[in-house]
Amino acid sequence: MKLISLIVLLISLVFFYTAPNYPSRPFMGFCTIIAIFLIVLQIKGYCTDKELKKIYLRHSTIFLIFFFIVFFQRATDFSLGIIDQDSISVYDLIWAYVPSVVSKASALALLALSTFLFGYHCYSPRLLKDCIYTYKFRSKYFLVTSGFGLLFVYVALTGIGDFSKHSEDENMGFLMVAQAVLLAIVVIYSYEYKNKVNAKSIRILYFLFPLSLILFYLFVYFATGNRGGAIKVCLMLLASYVYIAKDGVNYKRIFVLFIIGAFSMTLIGIIRMQETKNLNEISSLISAKEQFTLTVELSGSVNTVHLVLANVPIKQNYNWGTSFINGFSVLVPGLSRITHGVAEPSGETITKMYFGENMPDWGWGFGSSCIADVYISFGILGIIVIFFFLGRFIHYLEYGTFVADKSPYFLILSFCVFSQFHSLCRGSFSILFLSWDYAVLLVFLFVQCYKKRKIIHNT
Repeated sequence: MKLISLIVLLISLVFFYTAPNYPSRPFMGFCTIIAIFLIVLQIKGYCTDKELKKIYLRHSTIFLIFFFIVFFQRATDFSLGIIDQDSISVYDLIWAYVPSVVSKASALALLALSTFLFGYHCYSPRLLKDCIYTYKFRSKYFLVTSGFGLLFVYVALTGIGDFSKHSEDENMGFLMVAQAVLLAIVVIYSYEYKNKVNAKSIRILYFLFPLSLILFYLFVYFATGNRGGAIKVCLMLLASYVYIAKDGVNYKRIFVLFIIGAFSMTLIGIIRMQETKNLNEISSLISAKEQFTLTVELSGSVNTVHLVLANVPIKQNYNWGTSFINGFSVLVPGLSRITHGVAEPSGETITKMYFGENMPDWGWGFGSSCIADVYISFGILGIIVIFFFLGRFIHYLEYGTFVADKSPYFLILSFCVFSQFHSLCRGSFSILFLSWDYAVLLVFLFVQCYKKRKIIHNT
């Protein structure tokens, strides 16, 4: 697999510099076929550690699914004739704006994908050692009760919400804290259940108290229109379930829950769109054949790559990482207040590439994506370097979570990254570690650490 991904990496480099300057169905279709081939090989576990082969819902699988939807679904639709170059859907505005880079965007996505997989298979899990300590949690019920208290205070002060984008923006601080609390609770209960409870199957009653809290939070996320927050919590629960069950995961049940969740997200998206001031204008842009596609909005984030390729470095220079400052400063409490306004996030820069200084009346722009976020800073070299190390990092998390015996602090990082893959693919790299620092602090306050005893066998 390492050799295959390296060969595709080199081929995609050639594709990037020789891509047609128009949307080419054969070219984009060929890039998509190669991407599907690589993703299937990875998910099926070919050339993967034998301990991970049957754990299909591991980190790399979730990341690759979101990655394909964001960067290859529109190419797939175009290659199959579902959309065409004259499409005027709200998710395809770029086709009429910069059609010359659409094919090149597919090649760049294939380059990022193959580099990620090459880095993944260059990591050796033999470097990973088991944790020499065991951990016992105290007052975990107090932490869950505090979570309920935080939720009730929020509802008392702000109300439930109105499913609008404005509610999500106004309550972002609460949502970040809530995610940290939920992350700490999920890790504590998951670690303790796996290491302390001797059960052949998962006992729901053990998780009843924290699950009730999580369901309440999911309701608040939906009520505030924060589909991203709801997806993060669901992915957090999925990481916990796979961590405990490993190869005993019930995939049919997960598939049914996925369909229900996808329809719920779509419904909220329709409600949010109907609340915009330009309802008639927007609804006229959405083609009837795409209105019920569950992933159509997510796939629209590939437009960020189109915009970046059309403007950088032709019309504006690389920013050499300055757009990373605001995002990563959030990880250090209080630092974001100092760095606020120092540099412009990539999402704002990309939106201005299309709209200029005149933001649309509905209040939201194109945002960013992991490929656009890196390319706008460091170009194609940055794509190769950063996605290579991302692949190594994800393999490290997978092996440490599902094979090695690691600490709850490691699990916080692992579950946090797992829950952010949706946001990473359609946002900046800094989102990958959002709420991780606060969750570590919470676990530190509720944990006691002991060195493991060595078992000596008498002969």
